[in-house]
Amino acid sequence: MRNVIIILLITISIQAIGQEKSKLMKEGSEFFFNKQYPEALKCFQKELKTSPTIEVKFWIAHCYAEMKQISNAKPRFLEIINSNTTGPEIAMSLVNLGNCYRETKQIDSAHYYYDKAITDFPKYSSAYFNKGQLFYSTSQFKEAKINYDKAIAIDSSDWWYFQKRLEVSFASQDYEGALHDLKKVNQLNPPKKNQMNIAYCYTMLKRYKDADSIFQIIYNDKDAVFLNNYGLNKHNMGETNEGKEIILKSISLDPKNSYAYRNLATIAIAENNKDSICKYLSKARELGFEKNYGTEVNELLLKYCN
Repeated sequence: MRNVIIILLITISIQAIGQEKSKLMKEGSEFFFNKQYPEALKCFQKELKTSPTIEVKFWIAHCYAEMKQISNAKPRFLEIINSNTTGPEIAMSLVNLGNCYRETKQIDSAHYYYDKAITDFPKYSSAYFNKGQLFYSTSQFKEAKINYDKAIAIDSSDWWYFQKRLEVSFASQDYEGALHDLKKVNQLNPPKKNQMNIAYCYTMLKRYKDADSIFQIIYNDKDAVFLNNYGLNKHNMGETNEGKEIILKSISLDPKNSYAYRNLATIAIAENNKDSICKYLSKARELGFEKNYGTEVNELLLKYCN
């Protein structure tokens, strides 16, 4: 819902030209962006008594949505959608209503409202982005990327769009695409720390020395994800025993990391150790690898363990 919030801010700023925003709206906005939703809601509800605008009604619905009070949010978004207004709140409410249904796992209804937003407001990037989020949540990575691509084609200034698309690229093993989007995220949002993911992309693209140079700069033996990636790169550089030790240390810090077991299976494949291959692949599957990263582990199990 973050992109919806950003667009709403722009709208409010435009409307504020030539008139002072009310004190309650200012306070409510500050509370909202500090994630103090109950306090924000109180401000907007007070404002509604003297200024029952569609804008105020949207903020109230949005507060309920962020508080996960979906039964209070949905009818308010519907009221806005069915009103006779033509402001941006209509598009934002359609997308937020889709998000409400996504939150309650009503996938068909979520698709309906995203598609309506896309049909009625084809230049509204958030509609495509959130439809992509829905596909991502159901591991439909190809469809997710198509919608992220459309959102970025409309608005290439939002780093979060690139962040989510690179996650899809990781899941579908498109490391060139992921590397491109990682660099774009760093450009648009410099505080975002992506060095480890960039190093991982270099590893998967077989640029092991480039990866190693980054790993050495950001070395952290208390970070399970770092150790997992660093260990795999060590193996790929020909230092297999050290690589396995590093990955096992990663697992000791985070026993539920399915990708670490996938990496151990990769090393076992290189060593032609069938017992270890099947053991590690089965563990990766058990820990939910497919939900987060795609079908690679299941495909390897079919290839090596049947």
